[in-house]
Amino acid sequence: IVTTEDGKQGISSTTETKITPQYDELNQLDKNLDLYIVKNDNKYGVINGNDEIVIHMEYDKIGIDTMEFINNNIENQYILYEKYLPVQRDGKWGLMNLNGQIALPVEYDSIGCKKGPSVTKTENNLLLIPEVQGIVVCKNEFYGLMTPQGTKLVPVSLTEMYKVTNAGKNTYYMTY
Repeated sequence: IVTTEDGKQGISSTTETKITPQYDELNQLDKNLDLYIVKNDNKYGVINGNDEIVIHMEYDKIGIDTMEFINNNIENQYILYEKYLPVQRDGKWGLMNLNGQIALPVEYDSIGCKKGPSVTKTENNLLLIPEVQGIVVCKNEFYGLMTPQGTKLVPVSLTEMYKVTNAGKNTYYMTY
């Protein structure tokens, strides 16, 4: 990653320019996928290694804060279930797939439930339920469970959802 004198970032080697320095910020999303998060004018998007737009720069945030979901075993804060990117625009959340198509509409107040009963709260926070490929969504202070493709597993009608791990076994709780 190179930065020009006027602060624009791109990717160059001694022999070629892979991505023209035209972005305020450029970060590798995933090395194996050759994808990069880019930022201009406080808006984020995703490009590939050929400097082609995958997701247009129209989002306020891409990715999640993994520290809020420390016991969810999230390997990459930008990619959930190895193929979905959490995106936020105008205070609403949704998911995009790696081809830049909307997987889950950008209409949720948040993704994940941060209301677990633990003392620190974060250890029981819940974002993903891998056993059913579910993602916790929130709308109007109620929680539900959706697949990343938009299939409703549990209607958005719960006051909280959380996970308790005991002897290596996860148990999920939902309060209606």
